Amino acid sequence: MVCNSRFKKALIYRKGENGIEQIADAKWGKKNWDSFEGHISEISGGRERKNYDLENRRKNQEDMEFIHSLANWLDMANNEHVFDRLVIVASPKTLGHIRGALSRNVQNRVTQEVDKDLTKFTFDEISKHLEQIGF
Repeated sequence: MVCNSRFKKALIYRKGENGIEQIADAKWGKKNWDSFEGHISEISGGRERKNYDLENRRKNQEDMEFIHSLANWLDMANNEHVFDRLVIVASPKTLGHIRGALSRNVQNRVTQEVDKDLTKFTFDEISKHLEQIGF
């Protein structure tokens, strides 16, 4: 699994008889956040200042919702015996969040973790990286 929570994207691969193949592509849909986009936290000198803390909290909440949805999907896939081993490739921060969201059963299937964001790479580039780590 190659994941990036900031861009809310995960690519799921498996190693088959013909090499590495992509079997799933998870992307997070846009959410409606009411009318808080332009929330004003303070007015100073006649200028409006956006509440960036509110924006960051919203982004972090979306990131965590994505990661928990992904963890739930992995748990269901594990229960259906879709995989017997799991390699997680993600940025260090995302990797930490994923680790905390996985069920014990899925954690037991993790054989390797790589702290690298590969979600912007092409399929061929990702395949090369996965082969280099022994996937």
